[in-house]
Amino acid sequence: MNNYCAVLIDTTSIQEYIFASNQLKENLGASYLVDEIYKSYLEEAYKKVFDKSLDLKTWKKDFNAPISKEQAIGYIGGGNALLFFESKEKAKEFIKAWTRILLEETPGITTAVAYQENFNFDDWENEFNKLHTKLSNNKQKYSQQTTFPRHGITAECARTGLSMEEWNSTGVESEHSYISKVSYKKIEESKKSKEGFQQKYLEESAYTFTDEIDNLGQKENIQNEIAIVHIDGNDIGKKFEIFKTLQEIRNFSTKLKEATEQSFQDLINTIIKDIENNNYDDDINVSSILPITPIVIGGDDVTFVCNGKLGIYFAKIFIEKFEKKTFDIIGEKLTACAGIVIVSTKFPFYKAYNMAEELCSIAKKKRKEKKSNLSNSWLDFQISYGGYIGSIEEIREKYYKITEKNKDKKNNLLMRPYRLELDYDKDECNQDNFYNLIENAKELKKKLPNSKIKELREVLTLGREYRENFLNFLKARNKEELPSFEYDNDLFENFKTIYFDMIEILEYYPSFEIEKEEKKGENN
Repeated sequence: MNNYCAVLIDTTSIQEYIFASNQLKENLGASYLVDEIYKSYLEEAYKKVFDKSLDLKTWKKDFNAPISKEQAIGYIGGGNALLFFESKEKAKEFIKAWTRILLEETPGITTAVAYQENFNFDDWENEFNKLHTKLSNNKQKYSQQTTFPRHGITAECARTGLSMEEWNSTGVESEHSYISKVSYKKIEESKKSKEGFQQKYLEESAYTFTDEIDNLGQKENIQNEIAIVHIDGNDIGKKFEIFKTLQEIRNFSTKLKEATEQSFQDLINTIIKDIENNNYDDDINVSSILPITPIVIGGDDVTFVCNGKLGIYFAKIFIEKFEKKTFDIIGEKLTACAGIVIVSTKFPFYKAYNMAEELCSIAKKKRKEKKSNLSNSWLDFQISYGGYIGSIEEIREKYYKITEKNKDKKNNLLMRPYRLELDYDKDECNQDNFYNLIENAKELKKKLPNSKIKELREVLTLGREYRENFLNFLKARNKEELPSFEYDNDLFENFKTIYFDMIEILEYYPSFEIEKEEKKGENN
């Protein structure tokens, strides 16, 4: 069985391809095209070379199915695919056919390929790692041309900066124009993407997803905001590295995809239940259109856009479901990190996605630093106000760290990111626990009127004397102590404060969750 040529194919810069546009339709269409890379386009290329259909299902149903002429797929998952061919010549012929189809049907997508002759199945771990190393090296060596070259006589597409090649007749007539083939293909497939998500998660439901970014339940006459949520599983790549057989990879990748999709289904079910219980009435414009639209639901990689008020809440719900589903389906609880960025609908979508991805990375970094909490999921969030430019770390350094008089170190307004650990000891200091943050935010809302909460927000950005005056005023009015951890005479402890995060959570978390008195986690 060791005479097969293994081919590992991968797609690079997927996020850049999917989120390059500010139009949700194009994002959805791009996501659909990426999904088709390992479905219809793979089948089409295989049929051109071998004049027969490619079996895309057996490997998922029978993890022990051997590689043969009829069963060429090792596995598909994690953004790549492993296939086996009887000769190097046939492998190269397939690669040539597949990449040509992608150039024609999905312009702008970049691929990477590695192959290895005489793949030794008996030494799987070593052989598979060598193949991955080759793939990584190939990604760094080659720069592909994935769009047709521009010609001097063609005008420039306003959406992509590429040549105008296709007539776009979608939308209102006044916006009809020539656009690049890259944008055209995304728009052309957006309907299929929306219908696919509708069929998978809302079959026979009265509710629908939207492909309009201004139609996510935003209320009239208030700031029109959305949340972009990016969630990524923790240490998933390491699991693939330690598998010793193809069967183990097939089993894990298939069950991981199932757990992720079921987790998102559970999130959708929770949203519908909340709507039907009138929970969102104070926060969004409730209708049959859900305040969320999925864009990427991958193996352990999830990205969706939703109403700005609900992004942090939806991320928390998904992660809770993901931990439970992975335990039920795979047999072990897997964790994930989430990045949530809340922006205006006019904010550049690709930049917002990059911010969400960076927030997710910050959460992952904090998780690794807190080695005692590696078994927990984490999340980080950022509200992007107008005029803030740069990376998340640059924005936080410039706008969220306050110079204190006669102090060498700056006060940090943010405690985030937070870990999602439901069973925590209330008697211990849990400054970085998200559930504790919610409970403290509830207490803050009980103890202070909105006017004083706004004043508290401003006081946090000023000097110590302002904070002391604010606390003395509250004591003089016989107010109870503020919800806190070890803050006796100041609003900061070790140059950090929990109150700024509390205030932002009160603004960007659903009202019914803040106001209810139920036990934490009861909605799981």
